[in-house]
Parts: sequence; C-alpha cells; structure tokens
Amino acid sequence: MYRHARVFALSLILILLPALVSAGLADLEKATKNGKVVFAVVFEPGNAGLDDARSLASGAAAKTGNAVMIEIDRTSPETAQFLYKYRLSFAPVPFVMVFDASGILAGVSPAADKTMEDLVQLVPSPKKTEVLRALYSEKSVFITAMREEMAMKDDISKRCLEACNQLNGKAAYVKIDLNDEKELSFLKQLQVNPKSTDPVTVVINTRGQITGSYAGMVETTALVSSAATAAGGGCCPGGGGGKGCAVPR
Repeated sequence: MYRHARVFALSLILILLPALVSAGLADLEKATKNGKVVFAVVFEPGNAGLDDARSLASGAAAKTGNAVMIEIDRTSPETAQFLYKYRLSFAPVPFVMVFDASGILAGVSPAADKTMEDLVQLVPSPKKTEVLRALYSEKSVFITAMREEMAMKDDISKRCLEACNQLNGKAAYVKIDLNDEKELSFLKQLQVNPKSTDPVTVVINTRGQITGSYAGMVETTALVSSAATAAGGGCCPGGGGGKGCAVPR
C-alpha cells in the first residue's frame, strides 16, 4: 500500500574527496585512505567556541572508534575550492564535517549546542553508505527492508530490479535486513518500523528525497513513477533543513 510521499533530509552532501594539498586537507586524505571515519573541524583563527568544537569532535571520534579528528583552516587559500564544492564557503564557523571511512561526506553540523552523540549519529551505516554512493552517482534508489523469511521478498526484489532496468541504469536497489541492529538508526530515518510484518519499500529520488513508501507488494510502474517525482522544498548542506537535500552539482 502506498503511503504519502515524504521529503527526507538525508544527512549528507555527496561528493567524493578531491585531491588535497593543505595540511588539514592532507590529513583528511591520509585518514580516508587508511579507512578511518573523519570528524573535521572547520574554523577561522580567533573563532569563539573553537576549543569546544575541538573537544566535541575529538570525543565523537573516540566514541566512534577507528576515527580521527582533524582541523581545517578556512582562511587557507588551498581550502577555498574544497569548501566551495560542498557549498560551505560562507557557513558559520566553527562547524564539523563528518566523512565516512570511504571518503564520502555524510554530514555537516554546526559545533554550537551539539553533543558527541549528535555527531556520531551522522556516521552512516553500511546500507546508508550504499544509498549515498548511488545518490552521488545521480541515481534514484529503491530500498526494501525485509526479513529472509518474508513470503513476498522475492517478488518485491524482482519488481525493484525491473524498475531499475526501466530507468536505464539510473537507479540502484538496496536491501536492508530488518533484524540488522547496525541499520536501526537508518530505518528510523526512513520511517520504517523494524518490527514490520511485511516488507517495506522506500523510494528516494536523485535529489535525496523520499517520494514513495510501500508496505507489502508494490507494482513496478509505481516504483518508476515515484522515482521520477520531485518532492517540494529546498535543499541544504548536510541535511540541516527538513525539506530534502540535493546532490551538489
């Protein structure tokens, strides 16, 4: 059954790391090459609250594990293009950029009035990382949350793959196990009940907006139509608003 389209602010800006040169950016490149999550504090010299931001990011890194905190000076000429690509040239500083272990920017947060847990929550789960990669590639995404024993799972998977084919490779299909504890936070973001007795299929368009959610069986035509739908609302770096976030162009 189709539920009304919702707009979902994925906590992301989706760009892979470019070649980096300055000290802070070199640290970022080194860390992601070594498979570490990165909490990057972006600042300008003399910022109020900078020490608190450093402490916040360091604590989040320690809590995450296999993660590091680095600092990026926005006044350094080498960082101008880097921040411009993320639409962060004029964002209030200090703020924290959270990169997953593969180098995808998964979230951006102001440092003020935030907790370590707020930052840790920006680190994507494995399945959310799959979704981010697809969106970065300008693909819509079909996500089915299911359990292995659910009777309809094979038919739903078949229809999702048919929808991908009808969209000429401009869509990806991601399956999530409802029993996977690592994905509980992502399921919550998708507004999927992990105790659901039927598979739930969520459609995210290329702008990172949820445009369809279906409990139980779903038709291929409905999936394709949802993927082509553009939900209303603007976009914002790091999902800071509630109206969906476009992939930076």
